[in-house]
Amino acid sequence: MKIVQVFLLFLVARLGESATFCEFTLNTLVMNLSGDSSLDIQAAALIENVCTQLTNEEDVKSCERSSRSYWPYLAPYIYEGFISGQAEDICAVEHDCQSMSCEECLLRMNDVSTELNSEESIIEIINLVQGELYCNMENAWWDIENCQSEVSWFIPRALPVIGSIITEDVQSREFCSATVGGIC
Repeated sequence: MKIVQVFLLFLVARLGESATFCEFTLNTLVMNLSGDSSLDIQAAALIENVCTQLTNEEDVKSCERSSRSYWPYLAPYIYEGFISGQAEDICAVEHDCQSMSCEECLLRMNDVSTELNSEESIIEIINLVQGELYCNMENAWWDIENCQSEVSWFIPRALPVIGSIITEDVQSREFCSATVGGIC
């Protein structure tokens, strides 16, 4: 256990003076969430938990297609901006636990979910996706206003699903153990 902590201290030190264990954890989480296998799991969860809320069969099919096709494109931008980009705020949350511990890592997963699902983040993510990132991107061939309407419906329902994936006990323990350095 001590060897792992020394190794993590070494990695954090190599990231630069301003990098902390928390920032390292968040950046690693963003890389993990942005990987193909994780994006596939996320899209499947969105289809199961968000698209099924629609009642019109065509809307359900469109939601399923969009979740499979566009979530893998959008999610890394969202994670970079609202996890890595909010690292200072997320890492400012004080926890009464041992630094660089499994407990701290698991608590940070909850902090990330809370940040992603804050009213401010939801509004900012909707605006991001409705804008040039997606709905109003250059050469968009779809109805921009319809896309913006769909995004304003989808994002507030999608982010709690993503938050639950991040904080799900097995997933978060696996992440904290394997990805962050075997500390759980």
